[in-house]
Amino acid sequence: DQSVWQRIYASKKGTETKLVLGTTFAWLPIPAVAGLMGMVGLAHGLDVNPSEVFPAIVGELLGTWGVYAMAIIMIATILSTTDSCLNALSTLIVKDIYIPYIKKNAVMNSKQELKIARFVVIISGLAIAIFSLAQFSILYLNYAVGALTLAITWPFVLSVFMKKLNKNAAYWGLVVGTISGLFFAVIPGAGLMEPIVPLWVGYLISHAISAGIPLIGTLFAPDRDFEFEKAFGQEAI
Repeated sequence: DQSVWQRIYASKKGTETKLVLGTTFAWLPIPAVAGLMGMVGLAHGLDVNPSEVFPAIVGELLGTWGVYAMAIIMIATILSTTDSCLNALSTLIVKDIYIPYIKKNAVMNSKQELKIARFVVIISGLAIAIFSLAQFSILYLNYAVGALTLAITWPFVLSVFMKKLNKNAAYWGLVVGTISGLFFAVIPGAGLMEPIVPLWVGYLISHAISAGIPLIGTLFAPDRDFEFEKAFGQEAI
């Protein structure tokens, strides 16, 4: 995502491959440990909310100080992830929305861009703080994020493997897929409305829509191959 690419662009030239591979292998143990903790919880017969298995296991095996250490690590992890996401969000809004659509591609210096980026970070931080008052469980947030990212995943994957992918169909697949994910999975999962279908079916619906619309659009109206030299040649610049 944007936070990863910002780190890659900021890295020393020639170290990009090591950075990507290193961070990938360093991250892999995290979901593995989380899964192992869940299995340990099952083996111990813990009767707790699924989102509370991790701290319950740590408390049982490592005691009070283990819980304190885990809390410190979790807080540091959350803060690290949050600041990266806020930085990425501010960059996307400034570069992809504010400058091209609001300023109509008018020239802006770095200080002006930084001022807008800081404003975006403040507003986004306040929105996150208000959202956190709802006290959703970590388990639900993982489900919700998974449902919403489905709509992004298929258009991206198809764009990698299909040279003639219809970009308008990919866009609408993303939009409609996101709306369907909200309607069939995220909102019912939060208890804000009765589920129309089982939540797992809601996931499948979002899958089918976000993949189906780009495929059908490309089948009937394929885009011509992208001409890199023409798009980025001297005459285009």
